[in-house]
Amino acid sequence: LIEKVRPDSIRWGCKLASFECTGGSDSKAGGVTLTLADGSTLDAALLVGCDGIFSTVRRQLALPGDRLNYVGLICCLGIVPTTYGGEDKGHGDAVAAPLAYRRIFETVDGSARIYAMPFTTDSTMWQLSFPLPEEEARRLAKDPV
Repeated sequence: LIEKVRPDSIRWGCKLASFECTGGSDSKAGGVTLTLADGSTLDAALLVGCDGIFSTVRRQLALPGDRLNYVGLICCLGIVPTTYGGEDKGHGDAVAAPLAYRRIFETVDGSARIYAMPFTTDSTMWQLSFPLPEEEARRLAKDPV
């Protein structure tokens, strides 16, 4: 998806403080004004709220019944440079990932799950999830390592 967006359409390295819908009730005339943590503002036609589990967008929408519930699992994930057909594409440290070439690989043993899938044309996303009591998960999530 990101490869289809104009390069100047995304503002990286910013933290959203709040947003306000602008314009009238006519959806064609509306937009959104974003206020960033540094106090600067941006006007946009659209705000995509994909800002994570502690979403500023979701919190400001104040949706009825919206709350986070710990489900007893912790999830660790990462993205690694990948080569699927032998070419490295300049990474030098790319991982060969034939199982994730154009498909999703998943294995589950009844309690733990490991998952890998293509993320971009030259990277793979992996995820490991397993049961962990909430107190231990909170402690691990704060570990700076």
